[in-house]
Amino acid sequence: MPGGQHEAYLRFLTAQPEVTTGPLAVTGYCIGGLLAMHTAAAHPDQVAAVAAFHGPVGADGPALFSRLTARVHLGHAAGDISPEGLRELNQALDAAGVSHTSEIYPDTVHGFTMSDTDAFSASGLRRHWDRLLPLLDRTLRNG
Repeated sequence: MPGGQHEAYLRFLTAQPEVTTGPLAVTGYCIGGLLAMHTAAAHPDQVAAVAAFHGPVGADGPALFSRLTARVHLGHAAGDISPEGLRELNQALDAAGVSHTSEIYPDTVHGFTMSDTDAFSASGLRRHWDRLLPLLDRTLRNG
Protein backbone atom coordinates (compact mmCIF):
# COMPACT_ATOMS: atom_id res chain seq x y z
CA MET A 1 0.00 0.00 0.00
CA PRO A 2 1.63 3.26 -1.06
CA GLY A 3 2.32 5.67 1.78
CA GLY A 4 -0.35 8.19 0.78
CA GLN A 5 -3.07 5.55 1.11
CA HIS A 6 -1.93 4.76 4.67
CA GLU A 7 -2.21 8.41 5.61
CA ALA A 8 -5.61 8.78 3.94
CA TYR A 9 -6.90 5.68 5.71
CA LEU A 10 -5.69 6.86 9.13
CA ARG A 11 -6.99 10.41 8.53
CA PHE A 12 -10.41 8.97 7.70
CA LEU A 13 -10.34 6.64 10.71
CA THR A 14 -9.31 9.29 13.21
CA ALA A 15 -11.94 11.72 11.88
CA GLN A 16 -14.79 9.38 12.84
CA PRO A 17 -16.78 10.49 15.88
CA GLU A 18 -16.46 7.02 17.46
CA VAL A 19 -12.66 7.23 17.45
CA THR A 20 -10.97 8.87 20.42
CA THR A 21 -7.46 10.24 20.58
CA GLY A 22 -4.69 7.86 21.46
CA PRO A 23 -3.42 4.60 20.02
CA LEU A 24 -5.28 2.91 17.18
CA ALA A 25 -6.00 -0.65 16.21
CA VAL A 26 -6.53 -1.88 12.67
CA THR A 27 -8.16 -5.13 11.62
CA GLY A 28 -8.37 -6.79 8.26
CA TYR A 29 -9.86 -9.84 6.62
CA CYS A 30 -8.37 -11.67 3.64
CA ILE A 31 -6.17 -9.21 1.71
CA GLY A 32 -7.36 -6.52 4.14
CA GLY A 33 -5.32 -8.31 6.82
CA LEU A 34 -2.16 -7.77 4.82
CA LEU A 35 -3.13 -4.12 4.26
CA ALA A 36 -3.74 -3.71 8.01
CA MET A 37 -0.28 -5.14 8.70
CA HIS A 38 1.24 -2.67 6.22
CA THR A 39 -0.63 0.20 7.87
CA ALA A 40 0.67 -0.84 11.31
CA ALA A 41 4.22 -1.12 9.97
CA ALA A 42 4.04 2.27 8.26
CA HIS A 43 2.65 4.04 11.34
CA PRO A 44 4.20 2.48 14.44
CA ASP A 45 3.64 5.71 16.36
CA GLN A 46 -0.14 5.47 15.88
CA VAL A 47 -1.07 1.79 15.50
CA ALA A 48 -0.75 -0.16 18.73
CA ALA A 49 -2.64 -3.31 17.69
CA VAL A 50 -3.32 -5.13 14.46
CA ALA A 51 -5.38 -8.24 13.81
CA ALA A 52 -5.69 -10.15 10.57
CA PHE A 53 -8.02 -13.05 9.81
CA HIS A 54 -7.87 -15.59 7.00
CA GLY A 55 -5.40 -13.52 5.05
CA PRO A 56 -1.97 -13.81 3.39
CA VAL A 57 -0.14 -11.91 6.13
CA GLY A 58 3.13 -13.78 5.69
CA ALA A 59 3.37 -12.71 2.07
CA ASP A 60 5.87 -9.92 2.78
CA GLY A 61 7.59 -11.69 5.67
CA PRO A 62 10.63 -10.28 7.44
CA ALA A 63 10.69 -6.99 5.53
CA LEU A 64 7.23 -6.21 6.88
CA PHE A 65 7.63 -7.77 10.32
CA SER A 66 10.81 -5.85 11.12
CA ARG A 67 8.83 -2.58 11.01
CA LEU A 68 6.01 -3.70 13.33
CA THR A 69 5.77 -2.38 16.87
CA ALA A 70 2.05 -3.11 17.32
CA ARG A 71 0.72 -6.14 19.15
CA VAL A 72 -0.43 -8.63 16.52
CA HIS A 73 -3.03 -11.38 16.36
CA LEU A 74 -3.27 -13.59 13.29
CA GLY A 75 -6.22 -15.97 12.96
CA HIS A 76 -5.60 -18.40 10.11
CA ALA A 77 -8.12 -20.65 8.42
CA ALA A 78 -7.12 -24.29 8.59
CA GLY A 79 -7.36 -24.37 4.81
CA ASP A 80 -5.02 -21.39 4.36
CA ILE A 81 -1.84 -22.47 6.14
CA SER A 82 -0.23 -25.75 7.13
CA PRO A 83 1.10 -26.37 10.64
CA GLU A 84 4.63 -26.16 9.17
CA GLY A 85 3.76 -22.87 7.46
CA LEU A 86 2.42 -21.55 10.76
CA ARG A 87 5.64 -22.56 12.55
CA GLU A 88 7.73 -20.76 9.94
CA LEU A 89 5.53 -17.66 10.11
CA ASN A 90 5.69 -17.58 13.90
CA GLN A 91 9.47 -18.06 13.84
CA ALA A 92 9.77 -15.07 11.48
CA LEU A 93 7.57 -12.96 13.79
CA ASP A 94 9.64 -14.06 16.80
CA ALA A 95 12.89 -13.26 14.99
CA ALA A 96 11.58 -9.76 14.25
CA GLY A 97 10.65 -9.25 17.90
CA VAL A 98 6.93 -8.89 17.17
CA SER A 99 4.58 -9.34 20.15
CA HIS A 100 2.06 -11.72 18.63
CA THR A 101 -0.35 -14.57 18.78
CA SER A 102 -0.80 -16.52 15.59
CA GLU A 103 -2.90 -19.63 15.34
CA ILE A 104 -4.89 -21.87 13.06
CA TYR A 105 -8.61 -21.88 13.80
CA PRO A 106 -9.67 -25.55 13.65
CA ASP A 107 -12.18 -26.73 11.06
CA THR A 108 -12.23 -23.45 9.14
CA VAL A 109 -11.75 -22.49 5.51
CA HIS A 110 -10.83 -19.16 3.96
CA GLY A 111 -13.53 -16.60 4.72
CA PHE A 112 -14.76 -18.26 7.92
CA THR A 113 -15.90 -14.95 9.50
CA MET A 114 -18.25 -14.11 6.64
CA SER A 115 -21.74 -15.21 7.71
CA ASP A 116 -23.23 -14.75 4.23
CA THR A 117 -20.97 -17.35 2.57
CA ASP A 118 -20.59 -21.12 2.56
CA ALA A 119 -17.20 -20.63 4.23
CA PHE A 120 -18.81 -19.33 7.43
CA SER A 121 -17.89 -21.07 10.67
CA ALA A 122 -19.79 -20.10 13.83
CA SER A 123 -17.01 -21.53 15.99
CA GLY A 124 -14.38 -19.71 13.91
CA LEU A 125 -16.25 -16.42 14.25
CA ARG A 126 -16.61 -16.95 18.01
CA ARG A 127 -12.87 -17.67 18.32
CA HIS A 128 -12.18 -14.56 16.23
CA TRP A 129 -14.11 -12.39 18.74
CA ASP A 130 -12.53 -14.26 21.68
CA ARG A 131 -9.11 -13.22 20.38
CA LEU A 132 -9.85 -9.78 18.92
CA LEU A 133 -11.74 -8.18 21.80
CA PRO A 134 -9.12 -8.95 24.49
CA LEU A 135 -6.38 -7.67 22.16
CA LEU A 136 -8.26 -4.41 21.76
CA ASP A 137 -8.97 -4.18 25.48
CA ARG A 138 -5.34 -4.83 26.48
CA THR A 139 -3.92 -2.45 23.92
CA LEU A 140 -6.37 0.41 23.73
CA ARG A 141 -7.83 0.61 27.24
CA ASN A 142 -4.85 -0.38 29.33
CA GLY A 143 -1.98 0.70 27.12
